[in-house]
Amino acid sequence: MGGGLALDAALMAPELVAGLVLISPAVSGDTRFELDPDTSRFELLLDEAIEKQNLEEVNRLETWLWLDGPGQPEGRVGDPVRSLVMEMNEIILRNNAEEEAGASGLDAWDRIGEVRAPTTVVCGDLDVPFFVKRSREIAERLPSGRFMEMKGVAHLPQMENPALVADLVKEACLRTAR
Repeated sequence: MGGGLALDAALMAPELVAGLVLISPAVSGDTRFELDPDTSRFELLLDEAIEKQNLEEVNRLETWLWLDGPGQPEGRVGDPVRSLVMEMNEIILRNNAEEEAGASGLDAWDRIGEVRAPTTVVCGDLDVPFFVKRSREIAERLPSGRFMEMKGVAHLPQMENPALVADLVKEACLRTAR
């Protein structure tokens, strides 16, 4: 949820934000959420695992959804990345943090046009289709936004291809410095 927090920060303290790189960002105040058939399948399976308090199954399903992508076979991304994602997600699940914990209460969706910092919005082409669509829309609505789709990755490109993400951040920093 770092992208959403970064957008909120850019609205709350614009003088402190020189530029942004947002990866499949959540956006505070955006209540729309369209589920495609593949993602809907995960919603049902996750609801069932949560109801049974089966954290191991929740972790497995969330890793499949976010790391592999909802329309991809489980295990598309293997070890060591898969093990690391599962380990990190297990910590989150065991801490039982509320999804909205730490939320700013801001409605960035309706104020997105106020973000003046140059912004690169990145999304993997294997991500949840709604996130791909929303990422494009965010870039279009930002005064200095641009969209980049990363081929062959899902919701966690920083895990699948950290060098490419680092290059994007470096490029954004150089653009901001000009």
